[in-house]
Amino acid sequence: MKKKYLILLLPLIFTGCFGKAGSGILTSECKRTVQTASIEEVDRYIFEYVNGNITKIKITKSYNQDVDLEASMKAYNTFNGVNASISGREITYDFDLDIVSDEVKDIFDIKDTYNEQIKTLKNLDYICND
Repeated sequence: MKKKYLILLLPLIFTGCFGKAGSGILTSECKRTVQTASIEEVDRYIFEYVNGNITKIKITKSYNQDVDLEASMKAYNTFNGVNASISGREITYDFDLDIVSDEVKDIFDIKDTYNEQIKTLKNLDYICND
């Protein structure tokens, strides 16, 4: 009888106690599409947070046609705490929030807490999975 309950509880144990969610790390995503002339830009913020404090953030900008991403990548890679990379028509910015400057946070609308981040992005017409 005890084995039966243990077997029934195993999926709950393995899905809730291991991995990021089990360690208290939660993930949220916000996305918006901006159309300018013939260029469509899709911006996506993916951030991890613990106890309401953002610990990691990645911003991806995708385009429906070729745009000059090299200049943007070179410009932002000069800032401490920013790693920009290009893949096709997409540029991704990864931020080390321990060392990134307030100037960079302002440029990319990065906030320190989950509530501030969601509020800021929603005010900029992002749709968030909060």
